[in-house]
Amino acid sequence: MNVCTQVGGRLKNPHTIHNNNGIVDWNRVRQEYEGLSKSVIIREVENSLLRLKTDYIDLYYTHVYDNSIAIEETMDALNTLIVEGKIRY
Repeated sequence: MNVCTQVGGRLKNPHTIHNNNGIVDWNRVRQEYEGLSKSVIIREVENSLLRLKTDYIDLYYTHVYDNSIAIEETMDALNTLIVEGKIRY
């Protein structure tokens, strides 16, 4: 069985993104966005492994582009997880 999952696009608190009229406030969305920092990626892989009850993920990819985090940090996180055997690709 192959396991594929992704990271990115998650809000810290999705209940705070609406204004008083119930309309999505995109400035609030940007403030609540978790992004693709190394700590977020590693945390989410660990959560996925527990949720999926598996030792590794065959394919793990970033669902969004995050220009607030250096691409080197994102790639370092993915490489660390490959070296640890938690993701394959």
